[in-house]
Amino acid sequence: MKNNAIDYLIELAENDKCNAWISYVIKYFIENQGVIDDNAKNDLADYLLQRKGIPELKSPSYEFNSNNEKIILKKLNHHSGVNALSDEQKISFSSQINIIYGLNGTGKSSYFRVLNNMIGHAKSKNILHNVYSDSPKNINVDIEYLLDNTPKSSTWSNTSNISDLRSIRVFDTEYANNYLQKRNSDELLIKPYALSYFSEISDLIIEIKELAKEKIKLDRESLPDIDLEKVTESFREFLNKDSFEKEDIVKIKSFENFSSKEKNQLEKAKKSIEDLNKSNSADAIKINEIKLEKLKKIKLEFRKIITLLKEEQKNVDNLVKSRFELTKKYRVAKQQFEVFNNIPGTDSDTWTNFIKSGISYCEEFELEDKCPYCHRLYDETSLEITKAYSKFIKDTTQIQLDKNTADIKEKILVLQNISKVNLKSEKIELSLEDDPKLITLNKQIIKNKKSLLRRLRGQKPIKAPKIQDKLLNNLSKEIGDIKQLQIELNSKQSQRIESLEKYNQQLIALEEKAILNSQFAQLSKFVHLRNKLFQEEQFISEITTSKLSLLSKKAHNDLLTDNLFKTFKQNLKKLGLGNLSIQLQASNNKGNQQTELVLGNNKNIEDILSEGEQKATALALFISEISLSHNQSTIIFDDPVNSLDHRIMSNFSELLMSLNNQIIIFTHNKMFLDCFETGSEGHICKNVNGGCGKSKGKHIFLYETLSDGQDKKGIIKIKHTENLNTYISDIEKLLSENPLSDNSKQLVCGKLRKAVEFAIDEIILNNQVPTKYSNKNSRINWDELKKIENNSEIIDILHTIHGRCSGGALHNGTESEENPVDKDELKSMLKEIKNIQTKH
Repeated sequence: MKNNAIDYLIELAENDKCNAWISYVIKYFIENQGVIDDNAKNDLADYLLQRKGIPELKSPSYEFNSNNEKIILKKLNHHSGVNALSDEQKISFSSQINIIYGLNGTGKSSYFRVLNNMIGHAKSKNILHNVYSDSPKNINVDIEYLLDNTPKSSTWSNTSNISDLRSIRVFDTEYANNYLQKRNSDELLIKPYALSYFSEISDLIIEIKELAKEKIKLDRESLPDIDLEKVTESFREFLNKDSFEKEDIVKIKSFENFSSKEKNQLEKAKKSIEDLNKSNSADAIKINEIKLEKLKKIKLEFRKIITLLKEEQKNVDNLVKSRFELTKKYRVAKQQFEVFNNIPGTDSDTWTNFIKSGISYCEEFELEDKCPYCHRLYDETSLEITKAYSKFIKDTTQIQLDKNTADIKEKILVLQNISKVNLKSEKIELSLEDDPKLITLNKQIIKNKKSLLRRLRGQKPIKAPKIQDKLLNNLSKEIGDIKQLQIELNSKQSQRIESLEKYNQQLIALEEKAILNSQFAQLSKFVHLRNKLFQEEQFISEITTSKLSLLSKKAHNDLLTDNLFKTFKQNLKKLGLGNLSIQLQASNNKGNQQTELVLGNNKNIEDILSEGEQKATALALFISEISLSHNQSTIIFDDPVNSLDHRIMSNFSELLMSLNNQIIIFTHNKMFLDCFETGSEGHICKNVNGGCGKSKGKHIFLYETLSDGQDKKGIIKIKHTENLNTYISDIEKLLSENPLSDNSKQLVCGKLRKAVEFAIDEIILNNQVPTKYSNKNSRINWDELKKIENNSEIIDILHTIHGRCSGGALHNGTESEENPVDKDELKSMLKEIKNIQTKH
C-alpha cells in the first residue's frame, strides 16, 4: 500500500528498466527534499552527458511529513490607510468560529481584502487609500497568529504577502468560479501526498536537459577552427556531418603524414600547370577561326559572282538575239501598211507609245469615230489611218517586242547590282587587297559586267576578258593551309587541356592533403569532439518524462482523485445536493494534475446547474480539498451564501461547525447569521476579550461593522443579540445627554423605530417566526401561537411612534422642518413603549 508519491517514485527508480540517470535524479531529489542548487544541477547535466560517472546512491530513507503547517489567526489591528476604514480598529479571533456581520457599505469587505492580500493567493483584491481624505495615511496593519502553536506577528503595508500565512484558504465568488472550471490541483492539496514531486522532478529533468544542451552548444562553439581555403567542397560537406563513422575516421587518419614524394609531386604539378598556361594556343586558334571565316566568305562571293556572270552571259545572248529578230519582223509588218509611208518617225518608240495611248483612250471613252485629241469626226482618210494604227498595234510582233524590251530593262538592273568582291578585313589583317590575282579577278568581273550592259543597251560592244577561275587557286590553298593548322592547334590544345586538368586534380588533392596535414591535430580533435557531442545529444534525446507523467496520473488517481471524489460526494450530500450526478474528471500533463467537474453525461456544469447549485458545488469541492489536504489552518469566507436557499444555507452552517479549522466569515446575510445564533453546535460568546465560560459547542465570536460617515467605515463592534431591552437601554443612555444634540436626536429616533419593530416581534407576534423564514430546530411552537397579541390600540400606538420618528427627524420634509421632535417628545414615546412592555 503506497501512502504518498515518494513510494511510487522510489519503485520507479529501483526498476531495472528505468533509465540510470532518471533513477539517480529521482533518488537525489527525494534525498534532498527537492532542494537542488546550481552546483548540483551542473553535476546532473554532466552525469546526463556522461562526462562524469553517476555516483552510487541508495534508496532515500527520508520520512515524508504529510502535514501542512497549521495557522490560527489571533488578532487583526488596522492602524490606518485601508480604504475608508476607521483608524485603530481591532478584531480578536476565536480559534473556532468568527463572524463579521455588516450591511453593504459599512467596510466589512475591506477587512476581507486585507486578509486575502496578506495570504497572497492568485486573486488579489484592489486596496486603495482613503479617497475621501485630503491627506490619506499609509497602509499600516498588524496581524498576530500562531504558526504550529508558536506565536508570531507581522506588519503589513500591501506591498507583499506574508509567506507564513500561505496555508490559509480563502473563498469568495471569484474563487467559486475557479472551482467550476478545469484547473491544476491546488498546491496545499497535493502537498500531503508529495504529488508535487512528479511535476517538480519533471521540471528539473527538463531544466537539466536544457542545461546539457547549453553545454553542448558552448562546446560546439569552441570546436577547433580548420582552415578550409584550399579544401574541396566535398570535404567541407564531409566536415559538416553530425557524426563520423569508422570509415570516416580512416579517411581522417590518411592526412596524418605528407611524404617528401608527395611534396615533390605538389611542386611538379605547380610547375607543369605554369608551363601549360604559358603554351596556351587558344588565341592562335581564335585568330585562325576569324581568318578562315573571312577567306571562305571571300571565296564564296567570287564563286557566286563568276557563276552569275556565266549564267547572265547566256541570258544576254538570248535577249539580244531575240531583240534583233523581233525588230526585223516588226519592220516587215509595218511595211504592209502603206498609209504609214507618209508619216514620219514611225520607227521610233515615241510614235508607237503615242499610238497605244490614243487607242486606249478611245476604248475607255467609246470614241469609235472621233479623234481622241480634238474630238472631231474623222474624215475618210483619217478613219483609214486610225484603223491601220489599231491593226498595227494589235499585231503579236509588237507585243513580243515589248516583252523583250521589258526583260532587257530587268536584266540591266540585275547586272548593275553586281560589284567587285570586298577584299578588306576589319577584325584581322589579311592583306588580300594587295593580292594581284584577286585584284585581276575583280577587274575581269567588272569588265564582263560592262560588256554585258553595253550589249543590252544596244551600244557598241567592248571586248571582255574571260574570267579565270584558276586565280582563286591560291586562296583555296591558303584556306586549306589554315584548316590544317587549326587541326594541329586544336589537337595540341586538347592535349594541353587534358594535361592541365590532370595536373589540377593532382594539385587540388595534394594541396588539400598538405593543408589538412598541417592541421592534423586540430582536425583529429574536431572529429573527436563532434562525435562526442553527437553521442551526448543522443543521451539527451533518450530522456523523456512520459513514464513520470503516467505514474503521476496513477498516483493522483490512487491517492487523490478517488478519495477527493468520495469526500466531495459526502459533502454534497451534507449540503442537501446528493442527488446531483457530478463527476470529478482528471487529466495529467508532464506531472501536473488537472481536475474538472462535469455532469454524468460530460456536460458543462455552468450550462446545466442553477446559480445556487453551482455555488454549493464549488463550496463542497472547496471543503473537500481542505479536508483531504489535512490542512488545519484558517478558512476565510466572504459572503459565501449568495444565491443559496435557506435549506442549503442551514446545511452549510452545520458543515462549517463540523470542521476543526478556524473559520472566519464575512457576511451581510441575516438569515445565514441566524443559522449560527440558533444552531445547537455552538454559542455566541459575549466576552470575546476576557474569555468565554460557556462550554456548549463551539465558541462563536460575532462582530458587526458600522459606518460613521463616508470616511469612517469599518467600526468594529461586538454584536450582541438584539431585543427590545437592548434598544430601550441604548435610548435611555442617549437621552441622558444634556443638551441633546441634533445628531443624538436622530440616533434616538432611529433606535425608537427599531424598538417599535422589536416590540412587534416580541409582544405582538410573541417571538413567533413564519416557518419559511425559520432556522430553528423546532419549527412550530403551538402554545406560543395562542399568546400572540392582536390589540389594535397597542398597534396604533406603535404605528404612531414609528411614523413620528420617521417624519419628525429621519426624513427630510415639511414635518421635520415645521414640527421637529424634541427631547420631551422622545422621552414620552419611550415611556409608552416601556408601558406596553411592562403590561406584557
